[in-house]
Amino acid sequence: MTRGKALRSSVPFIVAAIVCALTLVPHAANASAPGAPAFGHAVVVRENGEPVLKLDGKPFFFLGGAFFYERIPRSRWRDAMERMRELGANTLDLYVPWNWHELSDGDFDFTGRTNPRRDLREVLRLGKELGFVFIVRPGPVIRNEWRNGGYPAWLLQRPEYGMPLHDVLEGRYPATATLQNAHSDDAAAEWMRNATHVRYASRWLHRALAEFKPVADRVIAVQLDDDQGAYLDNDTYPAPHLRAYLNWLEQQARDVVGPRTPVFINTFEMKVPSSSPAWAMGNWYQSDARTIGEHDRAELAFATATLRTQDRGPLAISEFQAGWLASPEDPQPRQADRTNTSLALGELAGWGVKGVIDFPPFETLAPFGWEAPFSNALYAWDAAFELDLSPRSEFSAFDYSSRWYTTRRSFAALAAYGPALAEARRVADIGIPYDGRVDAFRAAASLKEALATCRARNLACDAFDPLNVSDERLRRFRQIVGPLSPQLAARALRLHVRVGPPARGGPEAAVQTTLLRGPHGTFIVVENWANHIITVSPGDVPAEARSLAPFVLGARDFRILALHVDLPFISSRYVAGDTLSTSCGLSTLSGNAPFFDGSPGPDALDVTPAADLRGPMCEIDAMLSGRHEHWTLRRFESLDLHAYALPPGGNLTIDSGVAPGIVLAPRITFPSPHVEPVPAGTARAERIDVFGDGDDDVVLRNARVAAIVVPQGGARIIEFGKTDLGPSSIGMLQNLFDATGGLRDDVLVQPPPSATDRIAKYTHTYPAGMFNRPYAACTFSSTRGAGAYLAYDAPDVVPNGARFERVVTLAPDAERLVVDERFTPNGTAPQQRLVSLSALRPLSIAGAPNSPAAGPVAIDPSRGGVSLHGAFDDLSGYSALAVSWRPQDVEAATWLPSHSNGTLRLVFAPGGWRRVTFAPQTLRSEAAFGPFVEAERAWVAANRPPTSDEDGEVAKRYTQSPQKRPSESSCGFESHLP
Repeated sequence: MTRGKALRSSVPFIVAAIVCALTLVPHAANASAPGAPAFGHAVVVRENGEPVLKLDGKPFFFLGGAFFYERIPRSRWRDAMERMRELGANTLDLYVPWNWHELSDGDFDFTGRTNPRRDLREVLRLGKELGFVFIVRPGPVIRNEWRNGGYPAWLLQRPEYGMPLHDVLEGRYPATATLQNAHSDDAAAEWMRNATHVRYASRWLHRALAEFKPVADRVIAVQLDDDQGAYLDNDTYPAPHLRAYLNWLEQQARDVVGPRTPVFINTFEMKVPSSSPAWAMGNWYQSDARTIGEHDRAELAFATATLRTQDRGPLAISEFQAGWLASPEDPQPRQADRTNTSLALGELAGWGVKGVIDFPPFETLAPFGWEAPFSNALYAWDAAFELDLSPRSEFSAFDYSSRWYTTRRSFAALAAYGPALAEARRVADIGIPYDGRVDAFRAAASLKEALATCRARNLACDAFDPLNVSDERLRRFRQIVGPLSPQLAARALRLHVRVGPPARGGPEAAVQTTLLRGPHGTFIVVENWANHIITVSPGDVPAEARSLAPFVLGARDFRILALHVDLPFISSRYVAGDTLSTSCGLSTLSGNAPFFDGSPGPDALDVTPAADLRGPMCEIDAMLSGRHEHWTLRRFESLDLHAYALPPGGNLTIDSGVAPGIVLAPRITFPSPHVEPVPAGTARAERIDVFGDGDDDVVLRNARVAAIVVPQGGARIIEFGKTDLGPSSIGMLQNLFDATGGLRDDVLVQPPPSATDRIAKYTHTYPAGMFNRPYAACTFSSTRGAGAYLAYDAPDVVPNGARFERVVTLAPDAERLVVDERFTPNGTAPQQRLVSLSALRPLSIAGAPNSPAAGPVAIDPSRGGVSLHGAFDDLSGYSALAVSWRPQDVEAATWLPSHSNGTLRLVFAPGGWRRVTFAPQTLRSEAAFGPFVEAERAWVAANRPPTSDEDGEVAKRYTQSPQKRPSESSCGFESHLP
């Protein structure tokens, strides 16, 4: 998802769009075995002048979520899918990362033989069992913060890719993929000139798509690469090489899926969507505002309007998120108002969207080491479901303030009316020409201004491409406005379409309404962007809905009014003649039947003069089995349409399933695995797959504290703290670290800036270091304690490579984690130093504000350490942490504050082993800080790390032979135990 190329704020935003006639490919038989499912059950057809996605001959509204199976433990795949079904989702959107499945040249794993999360076949089997259809995104490049953009590192190291070894080992995107952000046409030409890419990418696409043959009848679309054609300031038009590359990618897919299955690109503000030979779906992510307003609305309307000028497929959003991604240095995503979801989905519904993918519906955790260097392993988006799959909620499972609640309500409406909405056409009286071929920024500014006027006057407007608009499309408008060529103006007049300035419309509208008309129902989307509840009167809506009584709509919410909906068309639970008209909102689907409620939305309890909440909230009028039914719902009343009754209470609840576990960010935990208790007076070192990602982590425990080290993720420490949850748990109530990790290795002297990473301005702001490199590891123990040795040989450290070594130890009954670091450059490197970065939370340096705005805080390294503390708690006092070192071991120390954590940066002196300790404590008063810290510094001074010749013969062999890896049976580092 990395966008890299930010839009310039000094110029207007741009997009251009061209209408292109939909080419329908005749059906061709697949080369599937007799009786096997065949591709082509999903197809885009033209009906009433608009493209419609059909599945098995019926209009299909896809509603789903990005299902990152590689970031979810295999044991939780079913639970995650069932959570999606609770939202009303019917589609799994699947990235299939190339480097995750092709481990080396020709060595494919789709069955989980090397890692349980690689069992794509089980993902598809479960998805089919639970009734999902699939959108497939096989790359070859996948730009969703995944290592190397999903491209195999064993390929990227070949000279034809032109990538510095440092970029490959850090996990950065392929150089050509970074070129496409600003120069898509050049990037496409570069891909096609690379014969190695052409050969291997073709083999991969054929192999990956073949895995979907058992569910071929459930594949509704295949994506071509990732983020192609995006950005207004990109050279995506006329872009002959880009078109050629997309055509080549499509041909690879067609070899497997046949001629009918839709293919698409996911793009954002493409200059000319119709210039793409494939269906262009949109992406939308909110701005950095906590609560979106007119700016976000204008951008969403603009991007959506331009997508409607292409007709290779219906309007669809392949990536939608009304939150934002956590940063690499802080795993807690920034807060976004939950009503952003309602407003953005309401705006899309009004534009006539026919498919939405929530990106993603739940937080996930990458296998440590597989994240890109500009992202966090905790892939947190302030999504509907937490990492443990419980609903994201501040107070309770059914919580008006939660992202889950607003997502569920919004999805419920789209899911309930899906088939009828899929073929309903947005009715717009005014057409606005939009052509960004020559001056896209100017065209974009003009369209945004026109759309803003339409919103203010509640005029139904739409955009069209003046060079590629059909007579059928033009004839739908009563009037077209804006700069028109004489030929287009004359053509419009021949079609009896008025040409000239727009009708002024009525006074500025209090609400925004849009009419969608289809053969199986009429819908009116009503949006309330105000910060208060409103009563919508018949005069506020189009004439079709004026027979409905006034209804109440919540603040910053939307409602889909249904008129004469053909119920048997949307659900087999109804019989011929059953119809529905209603102004009520849906809170969920109960057994796939609409479940309405009388709540005016998330702010139902905020009684304001704008609405009277004592009377009726909405009404339902239905014909069911030949019997006319009418209900008026008041506040807190609800109706299950299938039960034809008013059940008491009216609200559905869901078990949160929250259990204590490994704290990876504030309020984000990962379930803690069960382990055997550690007897008092002992310490234990174990290899456990803590995160269910197929890699054994190092777990150090005694009866008081526990630490988790992830060798595959740069030997970072992910958790350390007191085990207050029982002797058989390695989870804790307050982890001193977080998913970003402690003790991330880096170096002081960096290699020259990469000349081939064209998005470095946006992705090199965070020091990656060795954080996602695979370290070798072994454990050891004795009566004095337990520990682990970890090592990595980095060939890209300037000037000649270097070896990183770490020993982490824990004594019996101690609450102090002891870490010894040794950095050995190859050859002479007098200026090179080891840098260690530790993300610590929720602590701050005494006297320094813990805020990014406060800036770095320099620490005098000669003090021999630093103390950090949390807020005072009446029950337990102060949570404190002493980080201590010998003054001669550290040359510089800095505190870098962030939002929910801060990073301690240490620059170690060159030479042998350097020791740093982490000691947590709970203190009853501020006066206790000084003695506690001094005692820890005295301990470090009295307990030096071993010298190099004290490591033991086994350790010496490791140092002399970089290719030899340590083994569990002969680690040999007991000398590091205090």
